[in-house]
Amino acid sequence: LRTYTLETGVQGFPEAAVRHPGIRFHGGTQVTGIEKSESGFTVTTEDGGRHDARFLAFATPANVTARLLERAS
Repeated sequence: LRTYTLETGVQGFPEAAVRHPGIRFHGGTQVTGIEKSESGFTVTTEDGGRHDARFLAFATPANVTARLLERAS
């Protein structure tokens, strides 16, 4: 078993991810729904935005992630 610690803490994950081409981060708004689409997923946010994504990453408690994904399966 190996464990790793980030110098900057957990916030180091999204900070490192957004430095890579093709990765977009949408923060500051609540996700209200996730649906499967032909190309991956469509994420709906509380402000009415719709974002298409091939992959998703979650920074939410497990119960919140499970609730969001219930309708996407």
